[in-house]
Amino acid sequence: MVMTPLLMGLAWSLLPVLYASGIPHTILDVTVPYLRALLWSAPPLLFYFAFRRYLQGMNFVKPVALALITANLVNVFFNWVLIFGNLGAPRMGVEGSGWATCIARVFMAGVLLLAIVHYERKHKMGLHAVSFRPDFARIRRLVMLGLPAALWQDGLGESIKDRLPNNVDPQANSSGAMLKQFMPNIVMIDFADLDKCNLIYQLNKLAAT
Repeated sequence: MVMTPLLMGLAWSLLPVLYASGIPHTILDVTVPYLRALLWSAPPLLFYFAFRRYLQGMNFVKPVALALITANLVNVFFNWVLIFGNLGAPRMGVEGSGWATCIARVFMAGVLLLAIVHYERKHKMGLHAVSFRPDFARIRRLVMLGLPAALWQDGLGESIKDRLPNNVDPQANSSGAMLKQFMPNIVMIDFADLDKCNLIYQLNKLAAT
């Protein structure tokens, strides 16, 4: 969330670059206003993600489903209002669709915020006493836990599998030291894939030498 204003500003400043990309101006004249409207929905969308994770962690997920379903209805309604200029609203065309999405995302975040307030009042989880200061030690632990899984999804596993036989000698202690230095958080990620399980097991075993 801290980086959101900076990233929004960067994306906003890059929008004029689209006009130098060779895309016909007739398309950009409707696309750029839509994107500008959509950029304003980034903060509520990130709040929604954070609120959803909290509620999922509390095993209170019904509001998440409710927010998703009703937000789609809100989006449809405001598309009808803003795109076509109904109910006295200005006729905004494609840009109206961007603002409709923005309104729907604000709605989603708002629904989950109300759900969190309700849950906190009912169960007294002490959320109000939580400090808003970033806990960098905890953030670091989360990154170290989640980064291997993210890299695996981006092809790290296949890359390791392709290169390990040529670059790492399973019998050499120096190989274990290398793994500990460059891959300190090798974890079991996919228990459903026996090949991946075995590969990660062998890497953990080697890194322990």
